[in-house]
Amino acid sequence: MPRANGGDVARKYLFGPGNKNVGYGMEACEERLLIAVFLKIEPRIRADVAWPEDFRDRFYTAGQGVSDQHIRLINGELRRQHFDELPPVRETQMFHYGKETDRSWKAQKRCELRDEYIKLDTADQVKWVETALKEVVAQPPPHYTHDEYLARQEEFKDARNGLSPNEKQRREDAVANAANAAPKDTGMEEVATETQLVVLPNPQPTDISRTIRQLKLAATKLANKTETVSRIIDRLTPDDALTVAEADEMTDEAIIDLLLNRSMEA
Repeated sequence: MPRANGGDVARKYLFGPGNKNVGYGMEACEERLLIAVFLKIEPRIRADVAWPEDFRDRFYTAGQGVSDQHIRLINGELRRQHFDELPPVRETQMFHYGKETDRSWKAQKRCELRDEYIKLDTADQVKWVETALKEVVAQPPPHYTHDEYLARQEEFKDARNGLSPNEKQRREDAVANAANAAPKDTGMEEVATETQLVVLPNPQPTDISRTIRQLKLAATKLANKTETVSRIIDRLTPDDALTVAEADEMTDEAIIDLLLNRSMEA
C-alpha cells in the first residue's frame, strides 16, 4: 500500500470552478457500502441517464473522491427503487485508507472490492453490508469539522496580519458599509472614495504563482507525480499552502488534499 501523508486530511472538501462543488474522502467501510448499494441499483437505472457512467469513471477509473452530487443521485435512485437511502456522510476522523492520496491505487482497490463482492453468495453479501454499516456508524467524530477548519485558518490569517478582533470587526463593518452604500453616480471621484474603503489583502509572496504553475505541470504532465508534488508542497508554509489550494487554477483533488494537509501543520 502506498504511503499516505501524515496528519489530518480534509474529509469534506470543495472543488471545481469557484470551489462550488462538495466532495468527500471516504473510509474503506463507506466505500464497501457504496459499492454494494450501487451494484444493487445499477441494473435497474434508466438507460437514458448519464450520471452512472460518470460515477463509474470517477470512482473506479480515476480514483477520485465522491461528490455530494453523486451521493444525491444514488439516493434518488434508491428511493425510486424503494430501497433505503445511504446513511448521511458525517465528518469523522480519517485513518490510513481515507488519507491515501494515490488515486491509481485507490481506483484499483475499489475494483478489487467490487469484484470481491460480486463473487459472494447472497448471505455473505448481506453480511458485507451489515458489517460496513456498523463500521460507518462507529466512526469517531473529527478533531474539527470542515467549517471549523476554515474558521481556524481565518484566525491564523488575522493573527499573521496582526489584526485584533476589534480591528477585524471594524474592517468588516467598513467593507459592509461600502457594499451597502448606494452610489450617486459613476464618476471617478466616487469610485476612488469607495476604493479607499475596501480592505485590500496583503500581497502574496512572489513564488505563489510559480508554485501553482509547477503543481499544474506535475498534475498534467507527469505519470508518477507523487514525489515531485510532495517536494513542491514541502517548501510551502501552512498559510501559503492554503493560498495555493484556494486558487481557481488548482483542480486536481489529490494535490488539493495534500495542500490542505500541509496547511493544517502547526
